[in-house]
Amino acid sequence: SDLPGDHYREDGMKWWSAIEGYVKSVVSKYYVKVDDIELDTELKEWFRDMSTRLTRVKDIHPSRPWDAIIFNITAVVFMSSVQFSARTRGIYDSYACPFLFPGKVRGTPLTERHKDSITEKDILGMLPSKKECLLQIGLAYVLSGKATSSSNSTPFTGEAGYVDRKTNTFVDELNAEISKISASVDARNSSLEVPFSHLHPSNVKPCFGIF
Repeated sequence: SDLPGDHYREDGMKWWSAIEGYVKSVVSKYYVKVDDIELDTELKEWFRDMSTRLTRVKDIHPSRPWDAIIFNITAVVFMSSVQFSARTRGIYDSYACPFLFPGKVRGTPLTERHKDSITEKDILGMLPSKKECLLQIGLAYVLSGKATSSSNSTPFTGEAGYVDRKTNTFVDELNAEISKISASVDARNSSLEVPFSHLHPSNVKPCFGIF
């Protein structure tokens, strides 16, 4: 409410809530007792590995170990899918205009002593060539994911497969929440002059290696 129009925050919080709910369901099913966590050496090793790669990893508290597990897994899934989409989708918006974000500058770098003598011709001469601009635009297009856009509104289909039908039910519940996010983003964007679709479910790729 303090930052109206912060669409990344609004959409991101909905994604976090959906992913956290899914992770909580799965973790609560397979780790019923504290002993289940204590005996899982692979899980502990994964936590140690994450602590060397991420800046914010919650430690497992002996009395409430589930909280840390749910938070850390949610964070990894969120960063690997939702946040990754938010960052890459904006690449084309910025770098597809080489005049604002030139991938290369030719000639001698400008300094304070040039400010009175520099001309428009000098500035244009420092920009990348037409071929280099086209290469930059093409690269930005590919890196932003626009070349591989999906029309799916519920990308986490569960096709990665769980033998346990109950766990597949959790995936169905997650997809239901994602459908709500899709409807919410569509409704908001319909009234915006410049839509924000970076976190629309059709633009967020799942990370089945984690799911």
